[in-house]
Amino acid sequence: MLSVGIIALPRSFWVLCLGTPSIDNNHHLKLIMEVKGPIPKKMLSKCAFKADHFDDRDRFLQHDIDKVTGKEIVKEVTVTKSSRDITSELLKSYGSSKEEKQMVLQLADLINACLEINPAKRITPEQALKHPLFTTKIL
Repeated sequence: MLSVGIIALPRSFWVLCLGTPSIDNNHHLKLIMEVKGPIPKKMLSKCAFKADHFDDRDRFLQHDIDKVTGKEIVKEVTVTKSSRDITSELLKSYGSSKEEKQMVLQLADLINACLEINPAKRITPEQALKHPLFTTKIL
């Protein structure tokens, strides 16, 4: 099951990392797949709300609002690979000095560890607090 740990990330997290707020769970899944790639079929088969976000062929059902009519539209989207890289996006915005670059790389590593789709491989809160981002002394 896709963990609440990923879905419950605050809107400010997405603005910080990707420059866009997460609107709802469907949009949140879209952002995760842009960064981490497709959700494995084995994991999808265990998701309680799979039918809300994926069709019977495991294509993502992207929910949007038509700007003209205001009605919801649903597009089938096949995600084959990640299309965004947190590290490069953060480095474009931050990291002019050697120390800042080091912190940005550590932040990107922590974010990627938090967004790990497989809960067994995802960083725990205890591990996150021991991450170099929080333990490295900046001169």
